[in-house]
Amino acid sequence: MYIMESVKKQQERYFRYTLTGRFANGDAWDGFFKFNMPPLSALGFTSPSGLACVCKIRQVKVNSLSANTAFRWARVSDKTGIDIAGGINVLTNISSRNVAFMGTDRQVIEDVEGGEVLQRFGCCIDSTDGNTKLKADDSIDDVLTQITYEDFSDVKSSGTLCSVPFGQELKICFSASQSGSSVVPLYTGLKGGVGTANGAMSVEIEFLMV
Repeated sequence: MYIMESVKKQQERYFRYTLTGRFANGDAWDGFFKFNMPPLSALGFTSPSGLACVCKIRQVKVNSLSANTAFRWARVSDKTGIDIAGGINVLTNISSRNVAFMGTDRQVIEDVEGGEVLQRFGCCIDSTDGNTKLKADDSIDDVLTQITYEDFSDVKSSGTLCSVPFGQELKICFSASQSGSSVVPLYTGLKGGVGTANGAMSVEIEFLMV
C-alpha cells in the first residue's frame, strides 16, 4: 500500500510536454518559438513548493518539410550559412542557476559572443554525432533531412533544477553553440529557394515538481 501511494505521488509531480512548430520565413521572425504553458494539474502551481522543478529535454527532432529535400543551417538574422561545427544549442527562457552555456569561435579566453553567460535550461546537439550530420554549406552532397537528439535517462537523476514555467510563455530557440547566433534550417537550393525555411521541429520536455 505504501509503495503504491509513493508511486502515485511521484506520478502526480511529473509532467511531459511535446512542443512542435515550423521554422518561419521572413525578417519579422526572431527565431523564437513561443508557447503558453498551462499547468496540467493544480500541482503545477501549488505542490510541493510551486517555486522550482527539475527539467530535462527528452527528445528533439528537426525534419525537412518536403520529401527528398535537404536543409542547411543559416543565421536567422540574414539567412547566410553558418559554421555549426560546435553543435547546436536548443535553449529555452526557463532560468536556472545550475546550468550555463558558453561558446567561442576564436582561440582566446572569453565568454560567449557579447560576453554573455547563458544560464538557461536547454541541451546541446553534438555535431559529431553520426545521426545528426550538421552541415552549413550548400553542396550537392548535403543530404541532411533530419536530426535527432534523445536522452531517455531518469529525470530525477539527470534533470536540471529550474524555475517553474507553468502559467507563463515558454520560448525555444536553436543557436550555433560556438557563436550564439540563432539559426534556421533552409533549403539547400537544389529544391526550393535558398533563403526559404525548410524545417519543422518537435521538443519533448519533462518536468518534475520539487
